Amino acid sequence: MKVCKCGCGNEVKEGNVYLQHHAFKDRQVQSELAKRAVPVRAKLGWEGSGFNFRAKVGNFVGQNNPRFGAHLSEATRKQISESNSIVRLGHIHSEMTKSKMSNMRIKWIKNHPQEWEEALQKMYRTKRPTLGELDLAKFLYDRFPRQFIYTGDGRQCIGTRNPDFLHLTLKKVIEYNGCIHNNDSYEHVQKKLEDYHDYGYEVIFVWPSELRKVNIDKTTHKVMEFINGGDAK
Repeated sequence: MKVCKCGCGNEVKEGNVYLQHHAFKDRQVQSELAKRAVPVRAKLGWEGSGFNFRAKVGNFVGQNNPRFGAHLSEATRKQISESNSIVRLGHIHSEMTKSKMSNMRIKWIKNHPQEWEEALQKMYRTKRPTLGELDLAKFLYDRFPRQFIYTGDGRQCIGTRNPDFLHLTLKKVIEYNGCIHNNDSYEHVQKKLEDYHDYGYEVIFVWPSELRKVNIDKTTHKVMEFINGGDAK
């Protein structure tokens, strides 16, 4: 039986010399480590067995610091400033690379519509309608019964988009744009319009303010014109 070298008498596994943490119990090992540390401690002014870090650290404060009074060159300062100004979130792609990646993704989606639809359904499987979408659903149920169905849970995808509400018989989509939770800028809205138009769908956007009681009649007229005619923003 092989025992721990520190002298505790406990058995150790084959190939090991000490039990875990027992190497520091061995006086011979401690002595060897102390000998190796002597030159370093002497160089730093930390001689003696009773080293007090809080007391000795003052030797490197202010004028005692070796770097006290040293000034960086303008080139070094500029390099540090530029390095700190970059937000490092992994590899940063160029605009050309981003465009190529986007085009490849769109091409793959068009060539594999079934796989993409299955992926989106898995993605939105746990998605639940927001409070604003519930208000819009109640409005459509009361004013336009049996015409629109909620599809924001991934049950229906149009290209890369998952519409909030889809007409049962017409290729028309209603999207709810929350003012707080969604970043629906003008460019984002235009991109949605283009994506739906590519698949032959018409779309309108309903905002939270349009579901208030004072605006509900205008919104009803807006949706009615949308159903009977073209799309509107």
